[in-house]
Amino acid sequence: MSSTDVTWLDASDVAYATHGRNRTYLIPDVVSDRLDELLQIMGAGGFRAERADLVGALIFGAPSEADDLQRLVQSYRTATVQQVSLQDPTKSGRVKVQPAVQGPRKRRR
Repeated sequence: MSSTDVTWLDASDVAYATHGRNRTYLIPDVVSDRLDELLQIMGAGGFRAERADLVGALIFGAPSEADDLQRLVQSYRTATVQQVSLQDPTKSGRVKVQPAVQGPRKRRR
């Protein structure tokens, strides 16, 4: 990458308002459902946000120390479906996940 490919931002700019890149990441369905459930909880509290807003906020709030990040990732990698899901499992110990929807999601605003 040459120096002409670099974008400089004013350090006092609001990060949320700066230019973003479209990224696609594969996450387990149960994690995607949890993201939607967290958005519903916020919506019930009167605050609306998009999935990208919540993901960005969670990244912003993540620890920046290597050991803390390592523990967080290890905890995520070993979490059970029940630990990730915000719904209670059925009597048979199962958790329902929503089928994946192709294409962009509907805006919630």
